[in-house]
This record gives sequence, structure tokens and C-alpha cells, in this order.
Amino acid sequence: MGKITYGFIIDSGEVFTFDIDPQKPTHTGTESVNNSATWTSLEYHKCENCPLKPKDHPHCPVALDIEEVAKKFSSLLSWKKAEVWVHTEERSYSKTCDLQTGLRSMLGLMMALSMCPILSKLNPLAASHLPFATFQETVSRVVGNYLIRQFLKDQKGEEPDWSLTDLKSMYKELVTVNFSMLERIRAACEKDANMNAISILFSMSPIVNMALEEQLDEMEEHFIGGKSNSAELSSIPVA
Repeated sequence: MGKITYGFIIDSGEVFTFDIDPQKPTHTGTESVNNSATWTSLEYHKCENCPLKPKDHPHCPVALDIEEVAKKFSSLLSWKKAEVWVHTEERSYSKTCDLQTGLRSMLGLMMALSMCPILSKLNPLAASHLPFATFQETVSRVVGNYLIRQFLKDQKGEEPDWSLTDLKSMYKELVTVNFSMLERIRAACEKDANMNAISILFSMSPIVNMALEEQLDEMEEHFIGGKSNSAELSSIPVA
């Protein structure tokens, strides 16, 4: 997986570009960082389920990863219109949207690639990053990725989790991380761009956690029949 570049051309004329390299090690939180913001400290609204120790990790790895983004967007309002483009090795995407939509997409990728012991469980999704994903697309990718892993475990003679029990448990952990990260980001925002973007990003976790079975029931008709007919299925775009 090669470098992914996010670009923001805001209607006020400001331009921001971020290169995200999945192969480059991100912050571990163990390093000594000069002039880093107070809210990046591990003990600043530390997640209740965080396994890291302050003596070993003085900083939150996720906070360090997103600190530059928070600084650049801290004075911008979430409803600002922007042209957001994303370049990957395979293809490019672009979307005219409000700022928080573009930020949500980029921050989701950055956090999945982080060295956080909890958020890093989302790392496999980064390999198939889909900018500006809808809720249904997110559920489809999350469940599909998880089931592939269970198939591979089954092939190795390990016990697979076809009932998604561990997946649901993982998203419960993410909910706890969400609340603490929201408290962190509040300290970084002069206005609401980051706050709203991350609020929307983090709100996906509890929604996925609570609605997995309901969403899968709704998706059943597209996969094995039910209410859908062939005409409906033929209108579904190929990913």
C-alpha cells in the first residue's frame, strides 16, 4: 500500500495537503516531543481502557498523529465548503463538500494507521481505504474484512468467530476511546471544524456497534434475495 495524499482547497482560498504513508512508522508515544500541545499527553483525558503506561508512553500516539491537522484546521468552521481530493496508487477521488466531511475521511484513515493498541485493530481497513464512505459502505467493509480474517483463521485450523462476537466487543472498546478523544480535541479547537469532524467520525463506532445485526438484515436482500429483484441488484455499482 503506497502513499495516500489528501488535499483541501477551501472556498476562502486556503490550501492544505497531507501525505499519509502507511509504510512509515507513526508516533508511538514513547518519544520525547518538544513543543507538543498539552492535550497530546497520555494522561490528558486518558481512555479508561488504554493499556499504555505514562512512564513508557508520555504522549498519546493518536493525539501526536493528528496534532498537525488539528493545528491547521482549528480556526476554520466545519460548514466551510472545500474541494477535497484524494490520490492513492490505484485511483483518485474528489468531492465538493463541507470541511468536516473531508476531515472525517482523512482522520479515519490516520487513526486506523496509528500505534494506539485499540485503534490499530482497524489497520486492515486502511489497506482498502474508501474516502467519503457512507454508513452502509462502512458496515459492509468492516464486516467483510472481519469475515475474511475468520475464514483465514479457519483455514489454519483456528477457531473462527462467525457470530461477530469479537467484532462487537472491539467496537464497544472504540466507543470508550471516542469519548476521551473528543475531550482531547476540544482543547485544540478555537471553532468547531475538528470538533464536528471527529464527532461524526467517532459517532460511527457506537452506531456500527449497535446496528450491526440490523444493517446486516437490511443488506440480506442484496446478497441472497429477499425483497430485491434482479433489476434492483443490477443497479448496484461495482466497488
